[in-house]
Amino acid sequence: MAKLTEERVKESLKTEAYLPIYCFYGTETYLITHYASALAEKVVGNCMPDFNLNRMEGDTTTLTQILEAAEALPVMHSHRCVLVRDFLATNSTDRELEEFAQYVCNPSPQTVLVFSYTGVQPAATGKWKTFLSLLEKAGASLKFSPKTGQDLVRIVVSGAGKRGCRMTAATANYLIECVGSDLNTLLCEVEKLCAFRMNQEITQHDVDKLCPKELSVSAFQMVREISAKNAKGALKTLENLFESREDPIKILGALASSYVNLYRVLTAQEESLSAEAFGKELNMKKPANLQYSLKDARKLGGKKIDRSLQLLARQDEKLKSLPVDGKILLQEAVVGLLEIAKN
Repeated sequence: MAKLTEERVKESLKTEAYLPIYCFYGTETYLITHYASALAEKVVGNCMPDFNLNRMEGDTTTLTQILEAAEALPVMHSHRCVLVRDFLATNSTDRELEEFAQYVCNPSPQTVLVFSYTGVQPAATGKWKTFLSLLEKAGASLKFSPKTGQDLVRIVVSGAGKRGCRMTAATANYLIECVGSDLNTLLCEVEKLCAFRMNQEITQHDVDKLCPKELSVSAFQMVREISAKNAKGALKTLENLFESREDPIKILGALASSYVNLYRVLTAQEESLSAEAFGKELNMKKPANLQYSLKDARKLGGKKIDRSLQLLARQDEKLKSLPVDGKILLQEAVVGLLEIAKN
C-alpha cells in the first residue's frame, strides 16, 4: 500500500489537493480520529453536511453500500466525503471486491473516501490483503504510532497555547511522566489544567494538584522517597494511592517493577550499556524511563535492591494467600524497604 506521512496529510488539508481514498490506522487513536475528522470538515465544511457527508460504521456496512455512497454526487458543493470507521474487509464477498477493483480504477473525482481504524486493525492476509492492495491503486495509507520524546512535548505545549495558557517543556515532560503518553488522556488533562489556570502559566504544582498519576509513576516516586530515606514522603504517596482506591496487589506489583528497574540499571552499567539501550534489548515498552532510575539504583546498590526484592516477594505471597488487610501489608512493606535503605 502506498504510504503517506503526517506532513503530507497536513499539506493536502492546506492546499485542498485530496487523494480519492485515505486509510488511517495504527495505535494512536487520537490522531487517527483527528485527521479523519479534519478531512471531513475541510472537504465538506458547512455546505450541506447532511447531504455531503456520510458517516458509516464498518461492522454494519457492506462494501457495496460504501461504493454507492462514494459514487453519489455532492449537493451544491464541489466535493463530498465518506467516512468509514473500522470497516471489516473480511466480511466482503468476492463480488464486492470486484466492484471495489472497478471503482479504484476510476474513482469519483468529487468524493474523498476515508477509512479509519481504531477498534480493529487491517491485516496483511486474505481479503484484507486484497482490499488494501486495491486501495493502493487510487489512495494511500498512514499508520499512526504513539508520539514520543520532543514530538509529544511539542503537542502538549502547543495544546496549552491554543487554549490560551503557557506551559514550559519541563512542565510538559512532567505531565507526560505523570499521566502517560496517550494523547487522548494528555490533551484531556491539558484541557482541565487550562480551565483551572485561565490564560496563565501552568506549573508542575498545578499538575500535582489536578492530574491523577499513573500507578507506575506513583510507585517510582515511592522508590525515590525510600532511596532518599524519606519515610513521610513514601508513606504519603502510598496513602494517596489508597485514597485513589488502587488495588493493593497492583500497587505491590508496580512497586516491585520499580525495584526490578533499579536492578536492570545496575546490570546495564556492568555491561557498559546505556539504560535506554538495555531497556530496548529487554523489549520494554518505555526503555527511556530506565535512565530515571539510575540515581536511586546507585544510592541503594545491588545488595539492598536484592534484599528489597526478597521482602516484596514475601509480602506478595502473604497478600495473595492470607486473609489480611492489604493496606496493612503494603504499609509493612514500605516500612521494611525504608529500613533496608537506612541500614
